[in-house]
Amino acid sequence: MGNTKPTETPLNTASILIVEDEYILGCTIKDMVLALGYHVQDLTTSLTEASAAIAQQKPDLVLLDFQLGKEKGSDLANTVLNPEFIPFIYITSHTSGSQFEEAKKTKPYGFLSKPIQKQILYNAIEIALYKAENEDIKKEKQRSETLLSISEAIATVKNRKELFTLIFKKINNVLPFDDVGLVVLDEASKKWRDLAVSDEYRTTAFNKELTTLGLGQFMEKDALLDHALSNTDILSIEKILTKFQDNPMVPIMAKHGFKEVMVTPLKVGNKIIGTLSFNSLEGGRYAPTQFPLFEGIACQIALAVSNIMAKEEISRLNEALRLERDYLIEEVKTEHNFEEIIGNSALLREVFKNVEMVAGTDATVLVEGETGTGKELIARAIHNRSNRRHKPIIKVNCAALPKELIESELFGHEKGSFTGAFERRIGKFELAHNGSLFLDEIGEMPLDLQAKLLRAIQEKEIERLGGKEVINVDVRIIAATNRNLNEEVDTGNFRSDLYYRLNVFPIRVPALRERKEDIPLLATYFAQKYCRKFNTRFKGIKEKALQELLEYDWPGNVRELENLVEQACILNQGQALSWARELVAKAPKKTTPVHSHKPLEFDIAAIKKEQEALERNKLLSVLKKTNWRIRGDKGAAKLLNMKPTSLEYRIKKLGLR
Repeated sequence: MGNTKPTETPLNTASILIVEDEYILGCTIKDMVLALGYHVQDLTTSLTEASAAIAQQKPDLVLLDFQLGKEKGSDLANTVLNPEFIPFIYITSHTSGSQFEEAKKTKPYGFLSKPIQKQILYNAIEIALYKAENEDIKKEKQRSETLLSISEAIATVKNRKELFTLIFKKINNVLPFDDVGLVVLDEASKKWRDLAVSDEYRTTAFNKELTTLGLGQFMEKDALLDHALSNTDILSIEKILTKFQDNPMVPIMAKHGFKEVMVTPLKVGNKIIGTLSFNSLEGGRYAPTQFPLFEGIACQIALAVSNIMAKEEISRLNEALRLERDYLIEEVKTEHNFEEIIGNSALLREVFKNVEMVAGTDATVLVEGETGTGKELIARAIHNRSNRRHKPIIKVNCAALPKELIESELFGHEKGSFTGAFERRIGKFELAHNGSLFLDEIGEMPLDLQAKLLRAIQEKEIERLGGKEVINVDVRIIAATNRNLNEEVDTGNFRSDLYYRLNVFPIRVPALRERKEDIPLLATYFAQKYCRKFNTRFKGIKEKALQELLEYDWPGNVRELENLVEQACILNQGQALSWARELVAKAPKKTTPVHSHKPLEFDIAAIKKEQEALERNKLLSVLKKTNWRIRGDKGAAKLLNMKPTSLEYRIKKLGLR
């Protein structure tokens, strides 16, 4: 006859699904397909059976009856075959012109008219498979070209703004979306953050609402995020609302009309650094066949995000170093060390003992004493002997700053947060991260700011003025006061809860009149210091002048003594020192909390007991919040950043059960 007969098994032994409601005809077609050497995946008689068979195993080709009783094969083509990019051939009989036009719109790979001849069936199958194979090659080539183009564009990206511009203008043309989510782990806070949720990059009313509510900036890990970190998937909003209702963003997505989300992990090598999601206002926009392209795009974006985050972290560290350097330059004039605390009296030796005892801990210290006694020297000595000595001790003088500026000084502010805030400012808490914060004259702090200070100390987190993100800080607090804070609490000028939080380990610095045996040492030290400075010879202190020092009551303490000696050194004409003013003994003006002349005594056991009480209260608070759940993403161990076994040990140790 001249026609090639399919007497041999074809090289392409494809898997074929037959969908035919006439069972006898279906069996006939099945026998012919098997005789031609192909594999028959299944013979189904309805769209429901066909959908189930495709869900179980994707066939290489579908022979689809156009009219299945009251059902139409075109419905299966539109809902399953085309989204899954499965080639199919219609089996038709008595098809009208309008039905034929309807069938063409579903883009079949061919038509077979009943009754079906074996040779024609073979030719139709081979043509369809050849066409599908070439389309796959074409799609793979297009995908490679697309990824190469995106890769070249991403290679030029320098910052977040450029990255999001590329995503919205270039990638959106390849895989359409109406909104994007780019969740990464923030290394500084160790929390998850959606980089797309910010004033600068928001693109929809949905993102605007997330920004207003502060969602997405720092988020807790939940079931939806867990799923996205380990799967490439397409999720309908209905499924998300049912399965991942704990995520606070989901109800807002539903409210703004999103229908579908496609998610995939962001990986750099074997490390997962976050997730990428494309959010669509249309349903049925995404299909599993798009996963290779989506994952390829995510791989490119992950590299860009990793580089950008690294640059931002370097920039942040450089800024912190610059601020630290500037601060240390400002402080260099007042730099002191332990050796500059001059004296050998019993009271001062007790102070030294307490400094050595508490320095190695992270306990909060309250340094009490009159003005001019050297409280700042004690604070610096504590810091210099602590594990934080390689980081700076940052000083805030609560009495020297106007009330309106103390909050900004402590916590920082964002650009535009108030009149005159022309740029972002880092606060002293951030600057002291991993170091010590010295709050001088803490008794002068306004009441309304004391609550914010207490929260920062207890929770170890702050918010800049005008900011929305929570910043974790690890700071050792050393406070100083010349007031009697206990009395200030009684009169309502100081919060009792803040006082008890600061008064973990009090150190009282004695007044100079209480340690007069140290006065000759101090006077000689200051005299030698200023004679060197003014390039004059030191010839000692006159006996009468020294006696005057011992008889004077020193209301200004060490600071007054230093100023007096400096003045004498300036006026010295190569003679032994005497004083430019008469030192008249008088009763001191009581401005300090003189609790007792007896040296304060502390022991490590007492400190540990107080620390255990603080730890116990903190653990109880978190355990109550988690309903005593210890393990899991919503357990207390996760919130406390502890191993569950360690937490269980502490619970048992502190007798919480």
